[in-house]
Amino acid sequence: MKAFLETEGYLVKTDNHFILGKNKWTQPDIIAVKLKGKSRYLPQKIVGEVKSWPIGGTHFKEISEKHDINFSGLGNFSKEEWRQKVIEAVEEAYGTGFRWVLFVKAVQPRYEQDIMNLAKQMGIVIFTHAETLKYLRENILKKGHAYFDNAIIQTIRLQNQLEK
Repeated sequence: MKAFLETEGYLVKTDNHFILGKNKWTQPDIIAVKLKGKSRYLPQKIVGEVKSWPIGGTHFKEISEKHDINFSGLGNFSKEEWRQKVIEAVEEAYGTGFRWVLFVKAVQPRYEQDIMNLAKQMGIVIFTHAETLKYLRENILKKGHAYFDNAIIQTIRLQNQLEK
């Protein structure tokens, strides 16, 4: 995600620690700020969580109840109070206007509409790894021969050249 966000013009920080109260702290996966211009699909200021698995109905209490399935949640991310405290801590450190982005492997098709509607109501942007890779490849091709000191980007550039 870091490489993708950097090609989009974001300043990205991945080693984040915030105290939320006595003996309570958190580590959001990503904090990113787009310094110039607007993103085509993401907020200007991001607090991001990255999940390497598909999310589904069991990850959201409201959807679990609607479909009568067991609720497993997404750890602290499932708690509105926790998400709000994290935003407050990030904004205290870096300024206002941050929004949650949940970067996920995929969204289970059976629950996709419910999840996307609920996320919108909650002010959360969901962005899949497939979207990330698609736009990362586009960004690399668009920037042409610009040098990126990043093994992932160099690998994608080489793969693009081999496919020609």
